[in-house]
Order: sequence, then structure tokens, then C-alpha cells
Amino acid sequence: MKLTIEHLESLVVAEQYHVFPDTTMTVCCITLKNGFAVIGESACIDPENFDDRVGREIARAEAIDKLWALEGYRIKQA
Repeated sequence: MKLTIEHLESLVVAEQYHVFPDTTMTVCCITLKNGFAVIGESACIDPENFDDRVGREIARAEAIDKLWALEGYRIKQA
């Protein structure tokens, strides 16, 4: 099996975002088909430059990046 971004995206069934009050820290929690959750985060140095949409995109991308290793390991074990 070849591991692709499309495969990783197909595993995601839900995503939740949280911005901590009075910060620029955004956390994305993606939930996979098997119920496992993976977290990604982002933060902006200057609060004046904070953009919620960008924070969400970066946090989600980081969570998806973590899936490469997790899913690669799972496939290799199978």
C-alpha cells in the first residue's frame, strides 16, 4: 500500500478547534475513524497579526503531518 495524503484525509471523521483565551494559540483535534485523536497546534508571535483562519489551517496541517508516522507504522506492522 502506498501512503498518500488522500488516504490520511479519508481517515478523518471530525475536527475541533480551540483558541485559548487571551492568546494566539490555536489547537486542532482531528478524530479518526477508529476513534483515535491527533492534536496539532499553532501560535502567532504578534497578537495584532493573529488570523483565526490561518491558525486553524496551520494547526490542522500539523495534526495531519503527525498521521504520516502513525499510519506508516500501522501499515508496516500489518
